[in-house]
Amino acid sequence: MSDHGFGASESVDGVWPAEIEAAQRWVCERYGAGFDPITDESLVSLDPIIMEPSINVEGSRYLMTGPMSGWILIGERFAGGVADLRIEHARHVVDARPDLARYFALPVGWRFFRTSVGENVYLIDSDIGDEAG
Repeated sequence: MSDHGFGASESVDGVWPAEIEAAQRWVCERYGAGFDPITDESLVSLDPIIMEPSINVEGSRYLMTGPMSGWILIGERFAGGVADLRIEHARHVVDARPDLARYFALPVGWRFFRTSVGENVYLIDSDIGDEAG
C-alpha cells in the first residue's frame, strides 16, 4: 500500500486518491491553470537527486505521447543532459516526494519550483499544448 504522505492513500486503476486530487485541484485553481492530472502509472523523467526530500525541485510539463506524462523534474543544481535523467512511474516519485503530488495536474506548458520555504508556479508557454487539442 502506498502512503503518498496523505495518510492511507491507495490509488485505484491509476487514479490518485481523493486527498491528492483535492491538493491538485487547489494548486490549479490557485494559479489559474486548467486541471489535467496524470495517472500514478504515468512516466516522469527526473534527475535522480530529486528523490531526496531536502532537494529543491524544478518541474516543467511538456507535450508528450504514450505513457510519458510530459513532466521533467530536476534539482536546482542539475547541469546534465537528457541522458542523465531517469524514468520513474509517478507513484514512485510521490512515494519518495509526497510534496510533489500536488503539481501533477498542472497542464502542459506549466512549471513549478518547490523549495523548503515555498513554491513558485507559473505558465511558461501557452503555445506548448496547442497541438494536443
